[in-house]
Amino acid sequence: MCNLACRGCNSMSSTRWAPIEKKLGWHAHQPYKEKLTILDDVWNTVTHFKLIGGEPLMFKEHDEFIQRLSQRSDLDQVILDYNTNGTFRPSQFVMDTWNKCRLVNIAVSIDGLNERNEFFRHGSQW
Repeated sequence: MCNLACRGCNSMSSTRWAPIEKKLGWHAHQPYKEKLTILDDVWNTVTHFKLIGGEPLMFKEHDEFIQRLSQRSDLDQVILDYNTNGTFRPSQFVMDTWNKCRLVNIAVSIDGLNERNEFFRHGSQW
């Protein structure tokens, strides 16, 4: 799921692309949605998570993930890697949880400033 329709993307990662692809007569993918229960068997052993999108911060499942993560006793050993388009600001609770983690890497996808970024990342409204 994503709030942008970047020129280098498609409906596998951006829900904004699905109607565009349908207009073009292309096969539009449905967004992948998996419940957090998929992690149940390994939840307490995984210490490195990579969160990608589209835009991971817009998922309600992200908030559920952070809520669950915040309850871990070994949070100071957890590493989080994010790939974000930078259009969503994390909540205070998310940032407080991040501050308790061993490391949080945030890669922001931008391709220029102002009009140049809007050209490639349609919907960014810089």
